[in-house]
Amino acid sequence: MPPPDDSLPHDDPRIGTVLSDRYRLDTLLGEGAMGRVYSAEHVMMRKRVAVKVLHSELTRVPEVVGRFEREAMAAANIDHPNVAAATDFGKLEDGSIYLVLEFVEGRNLRDELKRGPVSVGRALHITRQMAGALAAAHALNIVHRDLKPENVMLVKKAHDPDFVKVLDFGIAKVPLDAAATPGSQAGSAITRVGMVFGTPEYMAPEQALGKEVDNRADIYALGVILFELISGLRPFDEKDELGVLGQQLSKPVPRLAERVPGTLAPEAVESLIHRLLRKEVSERPNQALEVARALDGLLAQIAPELMTVVPGSIPGTASYPGTGSYPGIGRFPSSASLKAVATVAQFNADTPAPAEIEPPSDAPATLASDSPRPPLTSDADFDPGFPAAAPGKAGGASDDWFDGIRSNLPPKLQELPKAVLLGVPAAVLGVGVLILVLLVGAVATHTPEPAASGSAAASGEPKVEPSNQASNDEIVAARKDGVEALEKLSKTYPDDTSVMLELARAYALKERRVDAVEIIEKAVEKNPDSRKDPGVASTLWVAAQDEQSQDQAFALLQGAMGQKGADIIYDLVTTDGVKHKVVSRAEKWLASDQFQKNSSPALNIAVALRTAKSCGQKHGLLLRAKNVGDKRSLPYLHRFATPTGCGRGGRGDCNPCMRKDDRLKQAIEAIEKRSGS
Repeated sequence: MPPPDDSLPHDDPRIGTVLSDRYRLDTLLGEGAMGRVYSAEHVMMRKRVAVKVLHSELTRVPEVVGRFEREAMAAANIDHPNVAAATDFGKLEDGSIYLVLEFVEGRNLRDELKRGPVSVGRALHITRQMAGALAAAHALNIVHRDLKPENVMLVKKAHDPDFVKVLDFGIAKVPLDAAATPGSQAGSAITRVGMVFGTPEYMAPEQALGKEVDNRADIYALGVILFELISGLRPFDEKDELGVLGQQLSKPVPRLAERVPGTLAPEAVESLIHRLLRKEVSERPNQALEVARALDGLLAQIAPELMTVVPGSIPGTASYPGTGSYPGIGRFPSSASLKAVATVAQFNADTPAPAEIEPPSDAPATLASDSPRPPLTSDADFDPGFPAAAPGKAGGASDDWFDGIRSNLPPKLQELPKAVLLGVPAAVLGVGVLILVLLVGAVATHTPEPAASGSAAASGEPKVEPSNQASNDEIVAARKDGVEALEKLSKTYPDDTSVMLELARAYALKERRVDAVEIIEKAVEKNPDSRKDPGVASTLWVAAQDEQSQDQAFALLQGAMGQKGADIIYDLVTTDGVKHKVVSRAEKWLASDQFQKNSSPALNIAVALRTAKSCGQKHGLLLRAKNVGDKRSLPYLHRFATPTGCGRGGRGDCNPCMRKDDRLKQAIEAIEKRSGS
């Protein structure tokens, strides 16, 4: 539950009283249209609880009482660690109804989202727990119907700071027999077709139309939340609620980067989100359990360190055991994780399987390509390692781990007993150590033969190896003599990148830009540090604007030049005087996936700010700009800070949402401080 709100009244007459001789109300936590929520203590058990008390005047409204009873029935019957449980329900002498709930102390997911989007791995971890809670509810034919960040709490539990608790089943669709309570007519309809319940931004299309809903309405809401966690914005977001519903009913779901430029997520995650947000009910997953399994598979690839054991987890999903490691060979996931990975491929049948996701360039080496370890994918908080030992197994080796090793051995060796297979590496290692000791001893006691007469060793002179690098004097002399001398020097020292770069500069001065780009490409291939040479940047800058060398220059800037190439292309776009054709080509690449891979975080956010369309998109980028932006972001941020420039006479505010908080000011101040502006 949230901490007490200072704006709430402090003269509540119920504070300090004891309800039903059991619950002492200590603090008012919150107040809504239906009632108040208190922090309380069970006086006999000394246990902290939360108590919801319905406003007494509303006890005469059957629909409101029915909603309150639904929450009690749903929360009391769903036994799952990610659901805030109800433990008691009753009436007071004045007719007020109260509900006792598990006390949840943590952060509201809506408040967490105000801090900005989260990493892909963390988003999957949070959503996976929500899917588990929904699966438990759906198993009882209970549909939440109002799943949204306001109804999700994140609490710290053991080593997990993002343990989920789903709250508020107040408008849940509950089976009629479970909803029959003392004083109500068993079998009476709780809701009627045509009545619309829920929050528009998270409402499934069929729910918005007042049609009958089932599990798949909750699955749609889960997709909206996953989209929002990763991008910082919902897929459809307009001030007019009817506008949101209209978009949900008619517009295609945007990709994450379309909604918030610069947002990165693996294709398998994007595909899952789009499957959850299908407009046709029949095209969404039937069960939250399916979604939980798909999320297991994605977590196994993207953030295995966030897969933790949850007591009471749903049968059939990955139980997240750690795995053993075999020294010198690599690490293997558990069979449960591998099954989960396979589930993603089956779940997203119309998209590339997770095995096709490219690993990050800095991923650690593993076994050959047929290794059973699932593929890796990049994420801000990604840790490619698996736990070092399986719980409950002596020596840290599990049967899953061992079976993974056995499956990679030749057929004959697979038939050997486990003890033999484990003993062979140890024996080989022992023999290897013995041989090494003998070799070291032989070298130490060996007396070298006298050197041959006339050799460098005999004369005491150091042996001089021929150099493959030109001396500074040679380069200076060749530079004075011109291109032909540098070409000759380059043939003498074909691997010397300093000579190559000097020759490229000479070609550029002679306007032989195609030759200059070819030489730079060879230099970068030989030594990636060549990209840092100032002459390389200036040469490619000019070559990219020359019709003869433009194609070669852009190919190099967009590929092997990496971050430096992305910087140069951005400069082409933002510098006055560059030809329109060149700018258009550069702008097109800035919108590509390859730019997202090559660009630095600082350039990435500058381009995202430059291309963002709506005020909501721009506002959603401010936190990232504050954290990683550089001087290139400042022109856009200062433009957002100007409250005029739009509308009639340019007096209207182009970005009114920037005035709702101080996030823009914080971003500008952080970048100026970082860059010394």
